[in-house]
Amino acid sequence: MNQNVYQLIKDLKTAPPEVVIRNVAFQTLQGLVYMHKHGYFHRDMKPENLLESNGMIKIADFGLAR
Repeated sequence: MNQNVYQLIKDLKTAPPEVVIRNVAFQTLQGLVYMHKHGYFHRDMKPENLLESNGMIKIADFGLAR
């Protein structure tokens, strides 16, 4: 993965376009729905734990997951 979402937002000079925000939010929520359906809870969701590569978001750091 290229970077995390925190770095992606921090490196931008202006606010991210709405399409980027929607994409990140949608993919993050879809990932959480999948995890919750299978009985896992992340417990440490933050931009640093969302990895981005070519517009694809992946949830990382399951150290506190239950």
